[in-house]
Amino acid sequence: GIPTINDFFNKKTALNIVKEHGKAKIITAANVFAHVKDLVSFIEGVKELLTDEGMFVQESHYFLNLLTGMQWDSIYHEHLRYYSLRSLIYLFNKFDMQIFDVERLPVHGGSIRTYACRKGSYPISENVDKLLKIEKEQGLFDKETYFSFGKKVLNHKFEIQEMLRNIKKEDKKIVSIGAPAKGNTLLNYCNITSDILDYAVEKSDLKIGLYTPGMHIKVVDEKILFKEQPDYALLLSWNIADELIPKLKRLGYKGKIIIPLPSPHVVE
Repeated sequence: GIPTINDFFNKKTALNIVKEHGKAKIITAANVFAHVKDLVSFIEGVKELLTDEGMFVQESHYFLNLLTGMQWDSIYHEHLRYYSLRSLIYLFNKFDMQIFDVERLPVHGGSIRTYACRKGSYPISENVDKLLKIEKEQGLFDKETYFSFGKKVLNHKFEIQEMLRNIKKEDKKIVSIGAPAKGNTLLNYCNITSDILDYAVEKSDLKIGLYTPGMHIKVVDEKILFKEQPDYALLLSWNIADELIPKLKRLGYKGKIIIPLPSPHVVE
């Protein structure tokens, strides 16, 4: 197996690693960089641990995708910041580092992977300038973009609420599939209570038997979905709908599935 250190990564941890194992040519941080509280110590630790020509590869949910894809349910407590390429360049520059390459990935509704090094260690790819231009063209640095985003989010809320109310008026049963963190952003912002959802189904033993934060919807075993066959199921992990829906149908769910974002609609 891989030797694992049970500790938070920071400058102190990095120095201990260097002392025991030496420096690293590559350090990766996939979907953790936006969660780090002490970012200064984290990046100082990266610099201590990297060789002179080493690289730091981080991957985070991309702020541009969050805005253009109306992925507002990804805004919640454990995400301390939301990165654009421009903000990441600014950040690493403060530590005498530079981003020399970047790529966009489909993960989590759209992610950004950057490659950083000590200044001058690698030539800067044309990918960096290309993406910076896209960010500017998309209005990522214009305040009107954010006012517009806020209005769209509010409209989304009303659309989701209206859809669910209309379904309940037909005396149909609605449950939710999954109880992810992002789902609780949606449930609470849209005020989707137990009057709307009978329960949430989950596979995780850590969640089954508990209640969703805020809305207090009972979390039950996923097996109940296939046994009771509720009329509708609200898919809270809508960003992986293409993967989940065929699986749910294959396992025997016969009801309709509600996709809440980026625009509310029903899949038969």
